[in-house]
Amino acid sequence: MPLMYCEAIVLKTTGPAKNYFTQEYIEHKRLVNAPPQKSTVPIATFRIECVPVKTFTLSEAKTSVCIGTLSGCNEGRLFVDESHIISPLHCQLVIKRHPRVEGCNHTAFVRDLSFNSSTFVNGRRIGFGNSMELHSQDLIRIGEHIKIRYSDNEYHDARERLSRRFRMPPSLYNLYEVRSEEYLGKGAHGIVMKGLNLTTNDSVACKFIFQENMSQELYNRICEEATMISKFQHSNIIKFLNSSKDPEHTIIILEHMKGGSLLAFINREREIKFDIWTGLAYQICDAIQYMHDNGYMHRDIKASNIMFTDKTCKEVKLIDFGLTKAFIKTEQSKKTEQSKKIEQSKIEQLEDSIEHTATGTPAYMPYEIAKELMNGKRHCHYTCAVDMWSFGIVNYHALTGNLPFLGEDSQEELILHKIVSDEIDYTPLLELNLQCGVEFISGLCCKDPESRLTAHQAMNHVFFQGLRR
Repeated sequence: MPLMYCEAIVLKTTGPAKNYFTQEYIEHKRLVNAPPQKSTVPIATFRIECVPVKTFTLSEAKTSVCIGTLSGCNEGRLFVDESHIISPLHCQLVIKRHPRVEGCNHTAFVRDLSFNSSTFVNGRRIGFGNSMELHSQDLIRIGEHIKIRYSDNEYHDARERLSRRFRMPPSLYNLYEVRSEEYLGKGAHGIVMKGLNLTTNDSVACKFIFQENMSQELYNRICEEATMISKFQHSNIIKFLNSSKDPEHTIIILEHMKGGSLLAFINREREIKFDIWTGLAYQICDAIQYMHDNGYMHRDIKASNIMFTDKTCKEVKLIDFGLTKAFIKTEQSKKTEQSKKIEQSKIEQLEDSIEHTATGTPAYMPYEIAKELMNGKRHCHYTCAVDMWSFGIVNYHALTGNLPFLGEDSQEELILHKIVSDEIDYTPLLELNLQCGVEFISGLCCKDPESRLTAHQAMNHVFFQGLRR
């Protein structure tokens, strides 16, 4: 039998065989574990006015640059002759994540590193080792002659977006102008921007209420604020100036309250002195009495809805009438002094969930509403005495620096349980020797609405006796 020969064929390779599955897995892990790529979109632009002119930008990918004569300064390196006294590391330009106005998430700073403290912003010396915040179009001066102009790209983009969103309608276009970059505040359904009265050149508050993300019914109810507030003429109620409504948004033009909110004042002072507070409380009570006498209840009395007209903090006004509701006064209530008590006992029924949820802030919510909500009822009966309870809470907050029923707004059920089950602790007031304050607040925060002090009774309480001397 002939012999059979098998010839083995050997394939020569230049290296080890590749395991493609392993390589794909390693690449996948590398991509997953890699830090997120930072954006190179320009946030800040700096223009160095020298020869030749230099322009560079900062972004999330590059957040700082040094200015000086060292080669390591790269794009911030200055080539100057001996007549320019410039330090090797003269200053540092930095951007940090620090939200400001809506749409602006970064803030630029300049830090002085010069040996002779010769870095200036708009003519103001910074000082070695110190930093100064920059605003768009600020002029940075290095030494005597070199100037750097700063432009805030984020600010300009945000301002352009805001100017499109917060635009005056044709009926108000020639009367008012929105200063889009000046954001005054934001509520549950409205955004307040600073504006300018083009006729008087006075600043105004422009409240924008957008229909988006709310039902047409809710939008119409909230927009009734303009109708409500236009009827009020009282020195302690914010002044209505103008309004405009269309299907997409409503604009309410109001006087600009420049002194900030009572809440900010309390947080700053912690406890307001009794003599100062009684003067402010009397103004608030007078405004509430005016509303009740004219058949309206505010329904959201709280420290953040009371604002100072100016920085002297001597005059306050009620604001935000988005939850204000009219109630019907009987003929009997118009005839006699006794009617003031009857007027307070007229009931208001909430017919839907919109009004049910719009009965005020939890910490200021009156006992009768908190009790019904704790029982799971969607319909409540209450009177304009709800404002007096909330006014009592404001008094306690102002005099002690704390709310009587503590808890976060997100813990509404806990706060409501405390309002229904607990009694107000008057120890802080007694420690301040304010017995009249205890009597006044206990009369305002009486759990029986019919026994609660009315606005008229509160105005004549001994609590305000010092003002009548």
